[in-house]
Amino acid sequence: MRIIVCVKAIPRGEGQLRIAESGDRVLCEGAGGWTINESDEYAVEQGVTQKAPLGATLTALTVGPLVSQEALYIALAKGADKAVRIDSDISDPQRLAGVMARAVEKLGYDLILTGVESSDYLGAQVGTLLATRMGIASAYAVTAVEFSPDRKSIRVTKELRGGASQYLEMGLPALLSIQYGMHPLSYVSPRRLLSARSQPQETLTLPELGLDVGGRPGPFQVLEVGVPQRVRRVKFLEGNSGEVTSQLLGRIRDAIR
Repeated sequence: MRIIVCVKAIPRGEGQLRIAESGDRVLCEGAGGWTINESDEYAVEQGVTQKAPLGATLTALTVGPLVSQEALYIALAKGADKAVRIDSDISDPQRLAGVMARAVEKLGYDLILTGVESSDYLGAQVGTLLATRMGIASAYAVTAVEFSPDRKSIRVTKELRGGASQYLEMGLPALLSIQYGMHPLSYVSPRRLLSARSQPQETLTLPELGLDVGGRPGPFQVLEVGVPQRVRRVKFLEGNSGEVTSQLLGRIRDAIR
């Protein structure tokens, strides 16, 4: 069984935001370093939990510049067997999915794990787009996974709105986007992290994957970045209970027209 978990490095804290010269992304400077995306960390925990029972190998995969290795170090410290970084600064979800699809095909896989979203962009797109590119079954917001005895299919529980759940059976290979809180996050000690930093990592370039997307303009441009403005429009309704109720119902009717 070959499990690949896709991870992303994000700024460790708040920093100064600015638009990149390419205009297709927002850069965060002075954020105190980089760390693994929290949602992806739950996917890593799921992979580590399944590793021993399945006799599986777990490979952590990321796309990004050299600083993205921080996410891989944490994945290795948690129990991943191998780490692979695709050297690219692509930020568009469609292109990311295409690049990761090539890498996953090259590495070989039976199960792909991702988080549900990244904490910096909150797009929640790459996992589903990757599954579409690979032409495999996928499930989003997964909260439980059960493998069949022959390891050829899985039964998953996925979270729906309103506290409801959905149960799906799908054949392998498949992609699962793991929901927050599926497993408690394990503590990574400084010693384990230091040991992970000494482990070898594989780096793939776009030409090695048969890709060349450099220099092409992105499908969108970032026009402005800033802190949302808070606008307070509080109005106290006066009168007795009947009058207040009448005013409130009137405002609700106006709002939904």
